[in-house]
Amino acid sequence: MKLVISPSLLVFSLILVFSISCQGGATAAEPYLLKGKVTDVEGKPVEDAVIFIYQSTNTKKQPDFASPKSDREGRFRIALPPGKYWAVARVRKDEEVGPVPSRGRHSGEPAEIEMRGEGDVEKDFVVADIREIARMGAKTRREAVVMVAGRILDGDGKPVRMAYALAKKGGDLSEVPDYLSGWTDETGYYALYLPRGKYHLGAAASFPSDEGNLSFTEVIIDGDKKDIDIIMNTPFHNSQ
Repeated sequence: MKLVISPSLLVFSLILVFSISCQGGATAAEPYLLKGKVTDVEGKPVEDAVIFIYQSTNTKKQPDFASPKSDREGRFRIALPPGKYWAVARVRKDEEVGPVPSRGRHSGEPAEIEMRGEGDVEKDFVVADIREIARMGAKTRREAVVMVAGRILDGDGKPVRMAYALAKKGGDLSEVPDYLSGWTDETGYYALYLPRGKYHLGAAASFPSDEGNLSFTEVIIDGDKKDIDIIMNTPFHNSQ
């Protein structure tokens, strides 16, 4: 039997499909506005900061969204679809994507932001380099800081790119590190600024770090500067 579709039925079907499509577009979620201010550790506004926004805690990849640069008052704004995000403020003079190098300024660990409910969402960021962060903490404790620097190397002695150094004061190596460096570049260079004392020094290539792949060296920081290369994925050992 040959199936015959009348012209009127065909027209009705097309109208129905078009109507459903229009209704779906009308109910699409409206974007939210994320806005705020970027300042330095002294509370001064920071111009040209970019808010990098991710849909997961993995901030080593390209951001899913990025705001326009902050203005002279440090203010920024960006429209986002509803959802949960992780945001980092960054100020850098080189390319604007990827991890912040150790000499760049950033806001530290990603801030979790929920873009739901009604109205705009406000979030302020404070940016600093690792030296400023360390000095602020040391100043609060009336302590001097020591520069600990070197290279992060793999088992073959080659520099590791996209890794960072971390230092812990306590004996529980599973706890969150007390100090973190910036991400390394192709030279593997890192720098930490630590108050004098005993630390467990290590390196990682993911954030948050994978505890199963971490390795630590026990070091005593007691001079004006200490040069230490970190070999990744090596058993725990002591170094004086």
